[in-house]
Amino acid sequence: MRDYIQKHPELNLSEEGITHSTLTKAERQLKDKFDGRPTKPPPNSYSLYCAELMANMKDVHSTEWMVLCSQQWKLLSQKEKDAYHKKCDQKKKDYEIELLQSSPETGKASSEKPKRPISAMFIFSEEKRKQLQEERPELSESKLTPLLARM
Repeated sequence: MRDYIQKHPELNLSEEGITHSTLTKAERQLKDKFDGRPTKPPPNSYSLYCAELMANMKDVHSTEWMVLCSQQWKLLSQKEKDAYHKKCDQKKKDYEIELLQSSPETGKASSEKPKRPISAMFIFSEEKRKQLQEERPELSESKLTPLLARM
C-alpha cells in the first residue's frame, strides 16, 4: 500500500485512514493459533514428504529445492510412498478430531434465543376451546378456531 501511495501523490492518501478488512495469511495463522484451532495437515503425501525434506535442506534455493524434491519423490519405492500416504491420512484424521474438539458448536447460539411470550389471545382461546368442545362436540378444530376468534 505504501508503494501505491508513493506512486500516486496526487490522490492525497495517507496510511492512517486506510483500514484492512481482511487478514493476511500470517495474521490469520496467528489468530487461529490463539483461538485454539489446530494447524492444518498437509493436503497430500507428496507435500508431507517435501516438508520433511525441506527441513533437512534449508540452504538450497527454492527452485532447486522443488526440482530435487520431485526427483527424490519419483525415486521412492511404492512401499515408502505408501508410508507417507498412511502418515498423511493419520494427520488428517487427527486434525479433524482436534478441530471438532476445539471449535465451539455454532448451532447452540441460535437455539438459546429467548422465545416470545404466549399472547393473551392464545391463552384465552386455549381456555375457552375446552369449554366449547364440551358444549358442541360435533364441531371440528377448523370450525372451533373462527368461533374462538369472534368471542
